[in-house]
Amino acid sequence: MSQKTRIKFTIGELDPAQPNLQMWFQDSVDGLPDNPPVFELPPGTSMEQAEEIAKFLNKTLISFRLFSGESFAQSR
Repeated sequence: MSQKTRIKFTIGELDPAQPNLQMWFQDSVDGLPDNPPVFELPPGTSMEQAEEIAKFLNKTLISFRLFSGESFAQSR
């Protein structure tokens, strides 16, 4: 059995010169962390490029599915 949540990508900056993507969960699902997963972008990625990537992901990805350990092992 799996559960899924709607997602939204935003831009974050751990270092002002290096943006990253953050994936926020829009629904409450057991097992999901409170903080968003962070995706690092290649060095030199501009804020404008990061925003375009987030915009593309928000337009094309609709959810994140979390599989329980048992069903994940069975699906492999």
